[in-house]
Amino acid sequence: MQTANKTIIEFNNYTEKLNNELLDLAIPENPNTKIRAKLTSILSSANGVMTQIAFDFLDQHPFLGNEAKSLFCKKTDILVTSIFNLVCEKFHPLTSRSRDQILSLVAVGGYGRGEMAPYSDIDLLFLSPYRQSDWTKSIVESVLYILWDLKFKVGHSSRTISDCVQLGLDDLTIRTSMLEKRYLCGDKDLFDQLETTLRKKVFSRKASSFVKGKLSERTERHLKRANA
Repeated sequence: MQTANKTIIEFNNYTEKLNNELLDLAIPENPNTKIRAKLTSILSSANGVMTQIAFDFLDQHPFLGNEAKSLFCKKTDILVTSIFNLVCEKFHPLTSRSRDQILSLVAVGGYGRGEMAPYSDIDLLFLSPYRQSDWTKSIVESVLYILWDLKFKVGHSSRTISDCVQLGLDDLTIRTSMLEKRYLCGDKDLFDQLETTLRKKVFSRKASSFVKGKLSERTERHLKRANA
């Protein structure tokens, strides 16, 4: 009987096959429509195969919902990181990197928690150290276009660490999403810097005020939907 660990091994093996297939493509900088269509076809096929593997697991283990959520998340991780790395290496390669050409891709929300239903939205934070450069804008745009071509529903934001701190202090929903963040790929040092800065400037405040705010938010939501 298939287990979650065995399924993850299947995913990991398929990741290697997918990356090799992508690397074998002759992709120039700023590829044309024909090459993008070929790329979308490869990624769409990969998504279909891995989605079916996850559904097969769920069919065999209908009561292992948490494990299934993790598998759908793992499948999404593989696709998103493959796309991000491909875009950085092939679409917009750099011969040398300046301080403003640094980018970290972060999962937030339910995706950040590692919990996804089969067709959940993908919530992404594109994190840069300073105001976005032309290169980082190109990376963000290319990644999003590929995800949209694959028919994914994507929630996305592009922020600096300063933006995350200010918004986290001002907005309870954003503060919650910052708690649920998870590193995906890109510059790990930048993500670690975000984690440290948020802990000092946002999350060091009393937990009681945060809980009070979340309870108030819940009450407001229930009233808005007539306790449905």
